Amino acid sequence: MHSRFLITLLAAAAVAPQLAAEDCEWPAATDAPPPPAAGADGIAVADPAKLPIKVTSGGAEVTRQGDATLRDGVVVEQGDRRLSARSATYEAATERFDVEGDVEYSAPNLRLKGASGYWNAAGGGQFTGTEFELPERPARGSAAVFGMTTTGELNLREVSFTACPIGNDDWFLRAASIDIDQRSQQGKGRNVRIELKGVPILYAPLISFPVGDARKSGLLFPSFGTSNKSGFELGVPYYFNLAPNYDLTLAPQLLTRRGFGMDGQFRYLNGIRADRADGIYLRNFTTQIYEFNAVYALETDGFVFDRLLSRWVDEYAYLSFACDHALYESVDGYGAADSVIYPGSGADIYKTATHADANLRARQGTEIRNSTGRHAAGGYSGTAGNSPWVHNSRFFKNQTGLATESIFGGHPGMPQDHGLFENNLIYNNNKNY
Repeated sequence: MHSRFLITLLAAAAVAPQLAAEDCEWPAATDAPPPPAAGADGIAVADPAKLPIKVTSGGAEVTRQGDATLRDGVVVEQGDRRLSARSATYEAATERFDVEGDVEYSAPNLRLKGASGYWNAAGGGQFTGTEFELPERPARGSAAVFGMTTTGELNLREVSFTACPIGNDDWFLRAASIDIDQRSQQGKGRNVRIELKGVPILYAPLISFPVGDARKSGLLFPSFGTSNKSGFELGVPYYFNLAPNYDLTLAPQLLTRRGFGMDGQFRYLNGIRADRADGIYLRNFTTQIYEFNAVYALETDGFVFDRLLSRWVDEYAYLSFACDHALYESVDGYGAADSVIYPGSGADIYKTATHADANLRARQGTEIRNSTGRHAAGGYSGTAGNSPWVHNSRFFKNQTGLATESIFGGHPGMPQDHGLFENNLIYNNNKNY
C-alpha cells in the first residue's frame, strides 16, 4: 500500500532528533530507486490485477452476477498480499472487497490493522482506524484514514509516526494529513508537529517535499539535541538544489551554551567528467571529496591522465568507461570508497585473437603505468576491462589490491578476455576499512 513511498516521505522529512533513547531510530532514505513496475502498494509485479485471488470464509452467499456476502472470518490472498476481516462483501464488477471488523492487511514491506475499509485487486483502497508497521525499517504509526489510489496517490489523515519500538514513545511525528503523488514525485504535509517525550517542540502548518529520487530546494526539518558541553542544540537546514550534479545545504545552528554557528555541506557528483571528449589531456592537479568520481572519462577515444592526485571520493578516483587510446601516467589516489583506478569496458581489440596474437605491448586500449592505488576499498578494478596494459605500478594497503572480472552485467565487451599485467607491486592489502 504505497509503503515504499511512505518510508521515503518520512525519511525525506528528515525529522531526526538526537533521541534520548538509543533504540529509537529514524528511518533512513533508501538509495535504490523503486522497481520500474510496481503495484499500487509497492509490490513489484508486472500487473497486480492479473494475479489470481483466493478467498476463504466461514460462510458465503453468492449471486448470479458473482457478488458475494462473506462472513465468519474472511481471508483474501493475492500473491504476497493478504487481507483478512470478520466479514466482507464483494462486488464482482469492480473486484472490490468491503471489509468490517478486525481488519488486517499484510505485504512484504507493510503490516496494517484497522476497523473497516475497502480494497480492490488493482491495489487501491482505504482503511479506517489503522495502526501500521514498516518491518523493514523498523517503524510504526497510526492513521485515522489510510487510503491509496490505483494511480499512485497515497492519502493519510490524522497521522502519527515513530521509529521507536513498541513500548517506547520517546518521539512522534504527527500530522493532520499527508498526501503523496507518486507520478509527480511530490508530497505535502499539513499541520505537522514533532513531540519529544510528549512535549511539542516543532510545528509547521504546511510542508512540501519530494519523494523518490526527485530533489527540491527548501527548508529541511531541524536537527536538535542536548549535550553537557553545548546545552540545547538546534539546527535549521536549508537545501539548495543548484544543479543535477551538485547541491548545497546550509544549517544555521543555535547552541545555548556556546552561541550561534553555521554548518554546511556542498556535494559535487563528479569532479571532472569528460563525455566523448576525444583528445582530452589532464595534467598535474589534485581532486578531493566528491560524491561519485573524481575524474571520469566516458566513451572517449584518446585521453591522458598525467600526474594527478585524488583523495576521499565516494566511488572511484579515476574511472574510464568504454574508452580507447587511453593513458594513465603516474596517477596516485587514496581514500576511494570503491577503487582508485577503474578502466571498465575497455576497447575489445583482441576479441577474436588467440592468446599468442594478442600483443598488448604493440597495441593496447588503456595503458596504466607508474601509478599508485592505496588506502582504499580497491587499488585497481575493472569490469569487462579489456585491453589494459598495467605495468610498473603499485597497489597496497587496500581492502583488495587488484580485481578484474566479468561478473556484473550490463557492461559492453563482456566477458573480459585479455589484459596484460607486469612488473607491478601488489602487497600489504586485505585491510579492514
